Amino acid sequence: MFCVFSVLVVFDTFVPALAKGFMDFFEPATLFIQRWLPLFYVPSLVVLPLAVRDVPAASGLKIFFITFGGWFASLAVARYTALAVRNLVKTQLIPAEPMRKPSPFSTFEIWAWAAVFVASFGVAYFNPTALGTTARTCLPFLLASTVLGYMVGSG
Repeated sequence: MFCVFSVLVVFDTFVPALAKGFMDFFEPATLFIQRWLPLFYVPSLVVLPLAVRDVPAASGLKIFFITFGGWFASLAVARYTALAVRNLVKTQLIPAEPMRKPSPFSTFEIWAWAAVFVASFGVAYFNPTALGTTARTCLPFLLASTVLGYMVGSG
C-alpha cells in the first residue's frame, strides 16, 4: 500500500494525467470497497439493506477482474516469497507425520444444533426483535448455521 501511495504521489507530482488515469481505472473497485466492505466485518443481515445499490455491468466486470486478479497475484507473490525464503535459508522439508482422522460428531450433537438452528430461525422470522435488536435475534441463527454447516461438512 505504501508503494502504491508513493507511486501515485510521484505520478501526481510529475505526470498528473497518468495519476488521474490510474485513479479513474481503480475507481470502480474503490466504490465497490466503500459499499461492500462493511459486509465482511459485521453480520450481513445487519448491513445488507444499507449496502444494496446498482453496479453497472462494465464496472461489475472490472471489479470482478480486479478482485480475482488481485487474489491470484497475492497467492503468486506469497508462493514465490515462501520459495525464495526457503531457498535463502536452505530449509529441508521433512515428511509430515500421519494423523488419524478426528472422531465424527455424534447424532445428538447434530440434532441439538439443528434444533437451535430451526428454533432461532423461527424466532428471528416471526419476531425479529425478540432479543432486543434484529442483530441480537439473528445471532443464534447465524451461529447455529455456521456450526451445523461445519459439523455436516466435516462428517
